[in-house]
Amino acid sequence: MVDNATLLQKLSLLGYTKVWIDQDVLTEQFLNNQIEEFKKDEQEGNLVDDSAEHYRNATLYHFIENKNSITDREIDGLIIVTNTEEDLYKGVISSLLEKDYLTDAQFEKLATYLLSRSEFSSSKIITRQKLLRKIKNESLTKELFETCLNEGDGIVHEALIDLVKNDKEKLNQLAEKGANKRIRNIARELYHKKS
Repeated sequence: MVDNATLLQKLSLLGYTKVWIDQDVLTEQFLNNQIEEFKKDEQEGNLVDDSAEHYRNATLYHFIENKNSITDREIDGLIIVTNTEEDLYKGVISSLLEKDYLTDAQFEKLATYLLSRSEFSSSKIITRQKLLRKIKNESLTKELFETCLNEGDGIVHEALIDLVKNDKEKLNQLAEKGANKRIRNIARELYHKKS
């Protein structure tokens, strides 16, 4: 472990604050690897104005992508870090909402956090992910199917096609009300195969 002054100097090179380390979103090893890469890019003249932001963004995605589960403490840490990163939080929190490893309580916490950020309209992303979680984890009732169909979200409709490929009535509804031409065509083709 390096002394505090050296650590702060390293952190500042890429625009990090000590919060990143304190919340375990960034490790010293990962930071050192990024600094090596940054210095190499600098020597080769490959830096752009927002290079430091790219490294911080990469750290956030590395943090969520290399997991099979996440603790409530890690989510709290991520929220603390992203509160200091106005330009980076939207994408990473939205991506985290897509992860199957989130518990329902964790999903709701993140959804509430996104909705509390007034500058980001996230209701469509949250609604999509809630519906995808429901159709993955619950039986597809008539009510759930209709809710998904009426939402008009192409990603949700794609997930529905896999679930209703043997149900002519639901395929017919998707053929008529699918979110886009591709969905409608796939549903129509599957419907005719069942005839």
